[in-house]
Amino acid sequence: MRKNKRVLVNHLSSLGILLVGFLVCRYAVFGVIHGMKDWPVVLAGLGVVVLLLSVLAKKVYLPWFVSIGYSVGFLAGTLFHAEGLDSGGGKTDNLWMIWTVVFLVCILAGVVLESVMKWRKLLKK
Repeated sequence: MRKNKRVLVNHLSSLGILLVGFLVCRYAVFGVIHGMKDWPVVLAGLGVVVLLLSVLAKKVYLPWFVSIGYSVGFLAGTLFHAEGLDSGGGKTDNLWMIWTVVFLVCILAGVVLESVMKWRKLLKK
């Protein structure tokens, strides 16, 4: 019972952090840094789905990687993005690609850490 409460508190806290990151990325810096309307929603939706799956699986570390990864991915995208022009003269920007890759890598790192911790616990027994 105590572990279930800890898992639930972890997930609700990380969901709150994810939602704050979403609000900042989608609304607060919309006109200043980027002009994406849909992509922040898509990535936040992916984060919520991963959080739902991890709460069902009772994961402890994964929710933190998801919630922090969303904001870290956006920060990395804003720091390392490049603007350009396509052959038709339209503007291009790779912020969304960097954001997505960093976010997915953070999720994968959380899954790997959960697996390592599980195997470590099993090997100690």
